[in-house]
Amino acid sequence: MTVPTFNDIYTITHAIQTNIEKNENFNIPAAEGKAKELCEKALQMTRAGFSSDGREGVHRPLAYEAIQILNLEHIRDYDLLQRHLSAAATYFSELSLFNCQMQKRNVDSKIRQEFLETLDRRIDITDETQVDTQFRSQVSTNFHLKCCKAAIWWMEPGKGLFTEMAKTHAANFLKGTASSIASLSPAGLIAPLIDLNVALFKERGTSWYSIVYKMKTLFYQVKRIEHLDVEAVKEVVREYRDKDKYALCLTEMFMNIIRDENMPIDLRKRLFNGGNEEFPDLCILSELQMPRKTLRKVRYLAAENLIELSKSDIFGKESIIKLAERTTKEVNDFVHNLLIFTYYYDTSSENKAIWKEELRKEPAEDPVSLRARIRDRTENGIKEIRSRAEDCKKRVRVLKSKRHVSGDEAAYATGPTEKELRTINDQIEEAELEQQNLERKEKKLEKQNQAIDQIVSNTSDLLKQIQQESPGTGPDGKG
Repeated sequence: MTVPTFNDIYTITHAIQTNIEKNENFNIPAAEGKAKELCEKALQMTRAGFSSDGREGVHRPLAYEAIQILNLEHIRDYDLLQRHLSAAATYFSELSLFNCQMQKRNVDSKIRQEFLETLDRRIDITDETQVDTQFRSQVSTNFHLKCCKAAIWWMEPGKGLFTEMAKTHAANFLKGTASSIASLSPAGLIAPLIDLNVALFKERGTSWYSIVYKMKTLFYQVKRIEHLDVEAVKEVVREYRDKDKYALCLTEMFMNIIRDENMPIDLRKRLFNGGNEEFPDLCILSELQMPRKTLRKVRYLAAENLIELSKSDIFGKESIIKLAERTTKEVNDFVHNLLIFTYYYDTSSENKAIWKEELRKEPAEDPVSLRARIRDRTENGIKEIRSRAEDCKKRVRVLKSKRHVSGDEAAYATGPTEKELRTINDQIEEAELEQQNLERKEKKLEKQNQAIDQIVSNTSDLLKQIQQESPGTGPDGKG
């Protein structure tokens, strides 16, 4: 496959920007098609860049072009367009970060700051659209934009970071690259970068992006199923349980390979449903739940990917079966609504027949018992929160009483000193804030209970409708 050139990328971004800027009623399918092409070429360029010595090109301006398009006000209702553009911007930013490492250079502080301010405006808008009903595919867009911002942020000037890193690791990297070209070892394409990136983030300090960038560095280079057996790959994949961003990253990386028809089929199938608890696959990520963690974004993104793959000749039937399974098990209303909407309005008649057949089978857990189990958990959570909130109120009352001396005590006692009073006021403020947070959590759990009731009602109605139909017929009794 030919690696795209800078000119190829600028031609596409210019075509998208011109189309959108000149006409608010722009051709949406054409813009989405061009944005998808941009995203694919950006990924090709990034994969090629991470598999080289990183000495050529400065890709940050390409990322900036994509972000500027994203800031155009009249594209904000088009999720797919934003998703492709944000992904392209992230690929270019991460390739720029890698270039900076290998070229021993930093980014001018003014350029970096301008880019970060532009990104902040866009991220603020995307965060706003994730409130309540507008969850949708903004999950992917928001994740990409935050990765893009982190990559630019890590190009911090003035510390000599990349110069020092390159002095330490460049020789090993170049030696590894040369040996990988001459070698057929499955680890050859991956090994050269491992030490560089591990050391970079150890010296730079730990944050969520240190693991995400490491995951991406490795998966941008995965080209054969044997690469998944490299210890560094297995080690970083195990991190997916620790943060939702790690699991989101794996979901994105797996899907990039699964949808790529140029990748070996055994690798694509392994990442679709050949995984296990230690090294998951897309289907496992679609049902990921952990105690005390909200992983709805991961399940939502995985469900979106399964919906995309349901139109595939290779993965279509298995994707539909997994979506049907999730329809009766999903407990988050955003994810569940996506599944229900897809079943009714966004699937072919052939796929709907498969979906129905799966739903006719006895569900692993009856929707009503599922509701009882979830409600028990949330009700217990509400009781605990109310108890803690009451403790906060008592603490506030006791603290407020310490601020004053009254009655007979006033004759022989003095009030608290100024320093003691400040401490008491700080403790009161802290207790009141904790109480407010607990009250918000209680409302959130009550809202979750209402959402569960709606999910169970929708699922029960759907299952009743399907059970009443004869196999192979529609709601009107016709085949």
